[in-house]
Amino acid sequence: MTEEWYLEEERRRPALTVRHCGQEACRPGHSYGPAVRDHYLVHLVLSGKGIYRYADTELSLGTGDGFLILPGERTFYQADVDDPWAYVWVGFDGYEAKRLLADCGLDDQTRFFHAREMEALEQEFFGLVSLFQQPVGAYAILAQFYRVVAQMEQPRLRKTGGADYFEKAAEYIRRNYSYHLQIADLAAHIGVDRTYLYKLFLREAGMSPQEYLIRYRLQEACELLKNSTLTASEVALSCGFQDVPSFYKQFQRRMGQTPMNYRRNAKTKTLDDVHKIW
Repeated sequence: MTEEWYLEEERRRPALTVRHCGQEACRPGHSYGPAVRDHYLVHLVLSGKGIYRYADTELSLGTGDGFLILPGERTFYQADVDDPWAYVWVGFDGYEAKRLLADCGLDDQTRFFHAREMEALEQEFFGLVSLFQQPVGAYAILAQFYRVVAQMEQPRLRKTGGADYFEKAAEYIRRNYSYHLQIADLAAHIGVDRTYLYKLFLREAGMSPQEYLIRYRLQEACELLKNSTLTASEVALSCGFQDVPSFYKQFQRRMGQTPMNYRRNAKTKTLDDVHKIW
């Protein structure tokens, strides 16, 4: 069994599924493996010590440490003889799992972590274990699993010059451009004031945040005009414009033609259309 095989199979599965979870106080020297799993598995050490071995690496772990087992990889782990560990674990899979683990600082190269807030993480893990013992639905279990992940998530390092703030703001626009998005909401979301946000967009994008938002909406509008049968009104509302006249005004100002003329000419247009917007 290889990781490539697993990733191919993974595409046929739901975005994220919690397979099982539990807790165990191990006997001295208790071990598991060498063996392989067909899903991801995360352990959190509650007390004691032990070792985790994968590939050519062996880790000595203790209270507050956690380790990741990858699908399709031969692993071995063993409790210490004198101070055996107790741990909780959760097994999961799905095509969102790899991204989720990356947000926790875990990947093919980094297989262990140390709890930032051990008490809080332990509490969320116990909540997950408790739910598995009750007649609850899959969404309740998944919601609690995300609470576990929220405690494992690693704070992102700040990039020089506020580029991280810009990336976060741009991502927020990409996800919310179709709504009635206020620049004040954008500033509040990334935790800066509007003056700093304005200067940040000028430095990183060469335009104000409001201008960036308008241009992103127009970019999406062009795609809908070319690839759908939506009316101009439907395109406007779908892309976050509050009324058709303002949509026409902004579109013609940047594209040099009306949305309907753009649609008629779309077959002869090239990628230069996007360049006009940006």
